[in-house]
Amino acid sequence: MFKDIEKKYFWYILIRFFIVLTLPLLGIFSHLRGMKVNLIPHFSIFFLTLLFSSFLIILIKTKKFYTFYNYVQIIYDNLLIFGIVYFTGGSNNFFEILYFVNIIVASFFLFAKGSFLTATLSTFAYSFFVFGEYFGFIISPFRPLPQPHMNLEELIVRVYIYILSFFLVAALSGFLSERLQARKVELFKYSSKLKDLLNHIPYSIILLDEYYKITDFNRKSKELFESISTNLNMEEVDTEVFEIVKNGERKNFVRDKKTHQVLVDKIFNEKSGETFIMVFINDITDIVEYERRLRVKDKLETIGQLSASLAHEIRNPVSNIKESSKILLNELKEDDKKHPMFNILLEEVERLNSLVDHFLEYAKVRKIEPELISLKDFVREFTMCYEKYKEVKFENFEKGSIFAERSGLKQIFINLLDNSLDAIKGVDDGYVKVIYEREKVFDILKFIDNGKGIDDDLKVKIFQPFVTNKSKGTGLGLSIVYKIVKDEHSGEIDFKSEKGYTEFILKFRRKIE
Repeated sequence: MFKDIEKKYFWYILIRFFIVLTLPLLGIFSHLRGMKVNLIPHFSIFFLTLLFSSFLIILIKTKKFYTFYNYVQIIYDNLLIFGIVYFTGGSNNFFEILYFVNIIVASFFLFAKGSFLTATLSTFAYSFFVFGEYFGFIISPFRPLPQPHMNLEELIVRVYIYILSFFLVAALSGFLSERLQARKVELFKYSSKLKDLLNHIPYSIILLDEYYKITDFNRKSKELFESISTNLNMEEVDTEVFEIVKNGERKNFVRDKKTHQVLVDKIFNEKSGETFIMVFINDITDIVEYERRLRVKDKLETIGQLSASLAHEIRNPVSNIKESSKILLNELKEDDKKHPMFNILLEEVERLNSLVDHFLEYAKVRKIEPELISLKDFVREFTMCYEKYKEVKFENFEKGSIFAERSGLKQIFINLLDNSLDAIKGVDDGYVKVIYEREKVFDILKFIDNGKGIDDDLKVKIFQPFVTNKSKGTGLGLSIVYKIVKDEHSGEIDFKSEKGYTEFILKFRRKIE
């Protein structure tokens, strides 16, 4: 808005400068023709106007005192026109038209009030000048043409016609400027409402011209692209999105672990012949996650139907092998019992049983019944059942509670703590701790250890099934934790890991929808 006002003032000051420039040029031209002309007043008015214009430009830059500026401008311009008419031959010359120009210009800045004020000032200035010439107390030093003789009655009629013309121009220009301003205000209100509406739309909207230059955008776009600004090319803001827009395709991109979908629509304006490009960018992370869950659910339902028969087919032979091995071991002599193959056989049988158990747990599709669990009581019961976890430090658990399904929470603790205990093996001063924190919407559990950390090539797929860096691991532990937290409890899970520090962050909602 201010840029439009500043531009309007700039052009007016520029026009004033060129009009006043005619005074010294006319004086120099007359002097070259051999006429005796005093050039001092001509140049004085020129430099005074230049100084005044410079002062007004400084005043405009402060973005204040607009009303004061406009009234000073009207008064000065009336005096300036009086001086121009005086030094260019007096009344009845071409420059008298500047009175009308000044009235019209005043209506642009102060509307009807400004145009009528300028008409009044012009009336006094013009009447004073004309009657001053008639009665002989105003004599122009430069009169290139002889003035026609006019009696007083004719002069009064002439002044009356000019005054009437001043106020007719003031009325017309004031009316038009008021109408124009009313339309501008109405348009500004409409555009403000539209802008406010766009800012409340929950996805990014960017308007480009046919050369991919940004002409407008909403608040959501600023959140997504910090460097976005009008008059920038879209390629300068984001090259990936620019390529999608340029190809005019519907495509997804990932930014800050969130999936966004880009839609592009080209609009041709038949009246102006211009082409606009509308870019819609929507955060579809929840949709993608929901689709992933549906796909996983369909797979797990299929796996679940096979898992019972598969477990039966595997466990029966394994149990037979295990029992046969024990019977055979009992029948052998003591020296033969020490053969390493028996221990290897029994260990592999146990690992196969564990793999079946983990597979069944991962494939199980169940409807949970969450409850409010006291963490203090939960940890006491948990460490009583599992001696190996007594060295784990539990912080802030005294008054903490979590809304979760008990067996699922126990499985989470077992899987994550087993991983941490394995990671600190061989580490001096190794530690494992679990910290409880509380946020506005979430109860948070942080599982921390100072073990060897997670390999970089595993980080991107750490929650996928059958991914592990353990020689005897199943690769299902973290997949089960992810499934319990995300799918069953609608929570959030993340991690950060480097050599000597690993932290898993689990967020449980206080109310599961």
